[in-house]
Amino acid sequence: MAVPEQQTMPTRTLRIDTDFTTYLKKWSTEIAALRQNYLLSESNFLSFAQERGFPVKGVVYGEPGDFHRRQWLSADGRRKSDLQFHPFRIYPLHLLSSNVPPAAAQVRKWNETADLAILLEPIFWPMLTGHVRQSTPVRHDEKRRKSYHRKILKLLQGLDPSVWEKVHESLRRDAAWLDKNTELYVLLRVCSWKQREQLIGKIGGALWLRHIAEVIRRAFEEAFDTHWLEEDRAFGHWPAGARKHAFGSERPLDDIMRSKPYLAYRFELFTGSALRWYVEGQTEYYAILYILPEPHRMGIELINLHGEIASGRANAARKLEDMLKEDLSLRRFSAISFDRDVLANEKAVRRQIQQDHVVGSIAANDPDFEFANFSLLELVAIAASMDDRLGFNGDKVRQTDWTGVNRGRKFEECYSKNSERRTSLKGKEWGEALAQHALHNQQNPKTNTERPLLRQIWAALRGWDANYDFQKAKYTFDPQTFVPQRR
Repeated sequence: MAVPEQQTMPTRTLRIDTDFTTYLKKWSTEIAALRQNYLLSESNFLSFAQERGFPVKGVVYGEPGDFHRRQWLSADGRRKSDLQFHPFRIYPLHLLSSNVPPAAAQVRKWNETADLAILLEPIFWPMLTGHVRQSTPVRHDEKRRKSYHRKILKLLQGLDPSVWEKVHESLRRDAAWLDKNTELYVLLRVCSWKQREQLIGKIGGALWLRHIAEVIRRAFEEAFDTHWLEEDRAFGHWPAGARKHAFGSERPLDDIMRSKPYLAYRFELFTGSALRWYVEGQTEYYAILYILPEPHRMGIELINLHGEIASGRANAARKLEDMLKEDLSLRRFSAISFDRDVLANEKAVRRQIQQDHVVGSIAANDPDFEFANFSLLELVAIAASMDDRLGFNGDKVRQTDWTGVNRGRKFEECYSKNSERRTSLKGKEWGEALAQHALHNQQNPKTNTERPLLRQIWAALRGWDANYDFQKAKYTFDPQTFVPQRR
């Protein structure tokens, strides 16, 4: 599909006059440098459209050039005598091929939609593909891209979003009329761009129309801090909570990492757990279950070690080794979370690294789960609020002297002495209280970064589609720091 980039010719010889013609001409140099899709010759544009299920006539030349001469279809450049078209011109071409002769107002509207999408494409197309095409050194491109991004947002803020939301709806419906497999579209949308780019037939055509719609949606959502319907939604109605049940999120295209496991499960693509996650004890186990209530639906098998490595009970270190060996034999990722304030934990995990038994991730909580994820002030507030919720006086906890408390065990001892509950913190209620706080406050105030618990969960969710062989061949762990390192 790709052909060498061509210099844009004067606007009046190429484009139908729309509200965006001036901007396409004025910003032509920046657009040519930043655009993510190459312009297509008429021959390539014909092939591109026909392969994606659009009944466009022609071989080397045909309807695109004919429509352009009739002033129904804008072009984006010229190479000698050959017209050049942006792939987004597939939208007006599709409508023209079934609406000839078209009304003048329709022609202008269809080309205007393509014009705006082409203006937005340099900034918002990478959100759909996951990569940026560079035309000059990265630093220079980034500076130019930021400048262009600011101009685009200013342009959008002068438009009426309600008008363009209706255009977006038309694009969604046109795509659905072309191919109504909307759940398949969600599945395709969350897969790699390399796979989507190669799709042909009507599914491929509908995919491109939805991608044009998504470029427009994402731009207006940023400019106006709003939310439009996602591109799989054209007809019918989703009851409240139904999309979250089906896809793991009400907005699966905006929350791809969460929706991927649900889609894999929905299309029965799982053949077993993709990752086995070993956690040290009750608190972390129940915190994870609060955030991922059914981890098996996402290919995660959660194993609670119940602190047995530290206690030395039941030959726990040997059991862990046997389970890791089983993971290796099944090509299943292993994730290990442990507290560094227990020497036996470090020793056991270090031994597994040295024996090359771990393919996946290791989370060494320093010093322990509670203090790796939360500040002391947060832990006090969470514990006090939990007491209030359970019918006890949380002020007893708030007014306690917590000086010198810097470990989970010390915190638990101090809590047990001063709380009206007079009970241990370990367990379901404490784990869920911590997880709830983490979800509502995702930044760790001590580091101003995402909490390790949340990072570990997102990493676990990626286990089902990560490349196991690559990870095993290329990466291991530093046995002292437990961080990943290349072999």
